[in-house]
Order: sequence, then structure tokens, then C-alpha cells
Amino acid sequence: MPGRKSGSDTIECRLLRLIYDAAVSGEGWEEAFAACAKFCGARAMWLAGIRPRTGEIPLSVHHGAPAELTAKMAASYGDLRRNPILVAGVHRGEGVLFATDDVLPRERFERTEVYRQVLVPYDVEEMLGVNLICVKTLYVGFSAVRGRKAGPFTDTERNRFLWTYPHLRRAVQIRMRLMEAERHGLALEEALERLASAVVLVTSESRVVFANRSARRILDQRDGLMLQTGKLVASRKSDDAELQRLVGSSSLAVQGRATTAGGEMIVTRPSGLRPYALAVAPLISNPVVSLGQSPIAAILLHDPETTMEPSPRTLQRLYGLTPAEAKVCVALAHGTSLRRLAENHRVTLNTARTHLYRAMEKTGTRRQTDLVRLLLAGPLRLEPGAPARGVRDAADG
Repeated sequence: MPGRKSGSDTIECRLLRLIYDAAVSGEGWEEAFAACAKFCGARAMWLAGIRPRTGEIPLSVHHGAPAELTAKMAASYGDLRRNPILVAGVHRGEGVLFATDDVLPRERFERTEVYRQVLVPYDVEEMLGVNLICVKTLYVGFSAVRGRKAGPFTDTERNRFLWTYPHLRRAVQIRMRLMEAERHGLALEEALERLASAVVLVTSESRVVFANRSARRILDQRDGLMLQTGKLVASRKSDDAELQRLVGSSSLAVQGRATTAGGEMIVTRPSGLRPYALAVAPLISNPVVSLGQSPIAAILLHDPETTMEPSPRTLQRLYGLTPAEAKVCVALAHGTSLRRLAENHRVTLNTARTHLYRAMEKTGTRRQTDLVRLLLAGPLRLEPGAPARGVRDAADG
């Protein structure tokens, strides 16, 4: 490590801990950059991600830089045509150190707009920069700055700044991958949340880590299935034993200790309503090594008392049905006879038949049973709007 013996590297070790802690947690970047600034003799540190083609700055973390400075840079100087500092950075490879005098000859640099409008007013004339990531779609640069009175950075300070490069680069990559994984996870949860089908994800101990809106409606009734301290259980003792067996076999399959796993079962309801149909399927792609909170099985629930008719608006968009034709289709999918439908809507039976025939023509079906089968088979029914509750709220019940 620069300027220190291996037995007394406490400053560097603390700096690395701060950098990687920030990468994992997403917090503490300012503290890490404050330590970097002290280590390198800088007044301020700035990490910025810029999309060269658009000038967009999707990533900006800093320490010691006034808010007005960062706002002005983000608003006006993410454009290559207006910022020679950015041009100098983009055209260098990753890990190549450059200073103020490497951007442009000093006299020319002092005539640039960014120098006069941004750097001089905020006294950030001396700079060190390095590319952490430089690809066509994204440039991530890290810079250290200080005022003119402090003078150019010394060789020791340059070496220290450059020493941070591989660690900051790895930290940014870690953070970006974690953020991407989080976004993918949230997108998948959002998709499951909007499904009309009831879906529950459980751990090897049947603890619920996710239950979508449809599943929460079932669990909230506590009619045969419920949550007890976050664990999915069945009211009837024999049903619960079978449920736990299916989840346990899924856990064994995930660990590679069983070739068959999961299965189907019926769950009796104390209310006397028709029983739930339940299917358990192992999530084989789940890592074997985890902290015990990862889902190992997906549980699909079906409530025969709940009809899942298609949305009239969806039918209108998909097949070009009129509102009246869509209403006929929804009623038929619900099990309502054509005669009862005509009575409910106060139209003649012939009018209802006309709507039915037109709907069949537009959907490409020849018989009423074919139309109903088409309606019940799809399309996937997604509940509109954003989730009313957090997608993991069921686990807290």
C-alpha cells in the first residue's frame, strides 16, 4: 500500500472497509469518500455516471462538493460538447489517471465555459480523475478536486488516488449488480402481485416470504389456510401434516436429495365451503446455500368459490367487442344463462343472442361452449394499478 508499511495499514484498511460496506449496503458513500479525500489530500470527491450519448447522469455521489455545484454539473455539463473534462475522461481507458493539465493546455482550459461558470466560482481548479467504467452506454468517473491555493496534487497524492481505483471500480460494479438484482426482483414480485391467481413463496420451514394480493385475500379469511407467526399452516391437522410434507419434499429436491417433490392436495375449509385446491412446486434454481430466508417452493392456491372472469375492457381491446358484447361474454364465463342475462340487463333474448353471435364471430368461435372455454383459458388476468399493500406484508401477519 502507498506510503505505508504492511504492519501499520490502519488508514487503508479502514478506507477499504468503508468502500465495500457502502457497495453492499448502498449507504455510507459520503463517509467513504470523506476518508478518500483525507487520504488523497482532496477537498472534495465526486463519483458520477454519465451516459455519453444523452448527457444523462444516472449516478452521482459526492463528498465536500456544494449542492449548487453538483446540480449545475448535472443540469448543464453532462454534454460532451460543453465539458472538455468529460471528453478527456471518456477518451481515456479505464484506470488511466489524468489531472487538470492533461485535459487541455492551461490557457485554453481557463477559457472554457465549464471552467469560468463552474470551477472558478466554486474554487475547484485542481483535479485528479480516473475512469472506473468506460463503455459505449455508460461512463463512470471518479475525481478528486481542491482549490488553486492548495496547488497541484503531489506524486504521493496521485499514487494514493490511483491506489483507490481498483477498489472503487469493484465497489461500483458490486453496487450496480446488486441494484440490478433488486430491480429484477421487484419487477418479478410486481408481476406476481398483479396475477389473479394466488401465489405464495415459502422457505423450507413454510415461512412465507411472499404472498401476492390474491393469496392474501385467501389467507386473511383464515378459512382452512392461515399464517401463524409468519408460517403457512392448514386448520385441519391432517391437512397441515400433508402441506408440511409437500414443502419438506420440495426442500429436499432443492438440495439435490430427492428426485420427486411437491404435489397437489385438497384443503378442507371449516366454513363448509368447497375446499381449496393447492399445488406445491420446488424452486430448483434456488441456491442450496442461503441464510434460511430464501424461498424454496411456490404454492399455487385455487378457491373454487371465487370466479375469475375476464375483464370486459380486456375483451374489448383484444377482440374489438362492443361494451354490450363484452358484458355478454363475462356473464357467460361467470355461468349466467343467456336468458337470465337478458332479464338482468332488460333487453330481449334476441338482442342478447345477437350480441353473443357477434362476439363469437369476432373471437373466431363457432359454439357457445367454445367461447366460454376461450374466455376461461386466457388471457392472463392482471389486476390493474399498483399494489395496494407491500408485496411482503403477508409475511408479517
